[in-house]
Amino acid sequence: MSCTPTRILLSNTATTTMNVTLTTDPGDGTTVTFQVDGLGITETEITTSGVAVFTITANTAENNSLWDGTIQVASNTVGTPTIQVVETNGAQTIGVTLSDAGVTYCSPLAGGGGGDATTLTGPVLFNAKNATGVTITKGSVVYIDGVSGNTPTVALADADDAAKMPAFGLAFADLADAETGSIITFGDITNVDTDAFILDNPLYVSTTPGVLTQTKPAGETSLIQNIGLVTRVQQSAGRIKVTGAGRSNDTPNLDDGNIFIGNASNQVTTTALSTLTGVTSVGTGTGLTGGPITTTGTIVHQVQPVSGTGPAFVKSVEIDTLGHVSSVVGESTAGAYRTATGTDDADNLTLGTVALARLPALAAAYTGQIETIADKTYTIDPSVVAGRTITSFYARSGAGTCTATLNNAALTVGVVSVTTSSSTALISNTTVAENNALTIVITSNVAATDVVFSVEFTQ
Repeated sequence: MSCTPTRILLSNTATTTMNVTLTTDPGDGTTVTFQVDGLGITETEITTSGVAVFTITANTAENNSLWDGTIQVASNTVGTPTIQVVETNGAQTIGVTLSDAGVTYCSPLAGGGGGDATTLTGPVLFNAKNATGVTITKGSVVYIDGVSGNTPTVALADADDAAKMPAFGLAFADLADAETGSIITFGDITNVDTDAFILDNPLYVSTTPGVLTQTKPAGETSLIQNIGLVTRVQQSAGRIKVTGAGRSNDTPNLDDGNIFIGNASNQVTTTALSTLTGVTSVGTGTGLTGGPITTTGTIVHQVQPVSGTGPAFVKSVEIDTLGHVSSVVGESTAGAYRTATGTDDADNLTLGTVALARLPALAAAYTGQIETIADKTYTIDPSVVAGRTITSFYARSGAGTCTATLNNAALTVGVVSVTTSSSTALISNTTVAENNALTIVITSNVAATDVVFSVEFTQ
């Protein structure tokens, strides 16, 4: 937690020791009074070497609630800080500096977790400046759009604009233009309007700048970022647990007819499925009329002279099981598809099927992400449309561990011990027959999240 100029954190479960340092030192024996009317706190201490030490018992208040307070030196009111009541796991020590400029507060110097320095005792905040030209209201979701001196500047995040993502948190209070204030990246933000949301449902950055939504944005250009969870539904006293600041971590959207596929740089990209299915039409040529011929169209012969002379005709079009036009066979004998009486032969064209072995190899991959995984079977293809060969199986987690087994029907292809740095599996039983299912079986799950996988194949 970084220094927060005018907000002082007091524990709602344990004792807070507050060291108030006066600059400049007015001399020993100076009285310093700390008062928070709403919490019933009025304490006066005497300075020694310019420091007054306050021992403040636990306060009964809602976690992260805010209160007006004053710190007075002798008969002069020096500062009016905001007091925030936070939950801690043990006693904490904080430092407050008083000067002509007012109150400067720094985060807990010790404690806050029963002596465990790694325990988080309140929301994680950072200071940022609003340079948008308008006020950013409390609870608006923001991204970092630049820097002013050593202070980052923020603006409203927008899931539909990659330049305004990812979001880095929510405005902790109203932030006027050109002012510096707190942005919460982790923890509870309270007293916000959550009346339109459903309890315990995730919140996403929406395509309306600065607004949260419980509906995932649609469209391949929209980024998906789960940034928090609604923990209290209320019009003015709602509460949100902020969790997902700093990255867009959901599986990207995919437009209708597109698939995920690896590119030449071994990175995941998207492409239209139709661009991967080879030749799908035969153009108009000798012996054909009616424009381009597709696998769903009709092939019509040109009119042949009654005498039986004329150009050669197409004899057959061969189409594989994926609908690819693989070859066109011609008839070299002029007039072969015209009877002596000048009528068309009803069996003048054959649509056949060709083996996949005659087609060039098609390389592709199944890829995906499971945010919160469980010990069960995940089906990635219930029935492959054509035989194929598995070439690679890879999986890793964002956190936690599990075991992922790729199965080809009842056969094991490979096993990955999934960690945050797991590698590609050794594979066997790689030949997948047409209509076989491909599944991933998860076992030994230990709090695994954001598990991504890639199954590469050729056909």
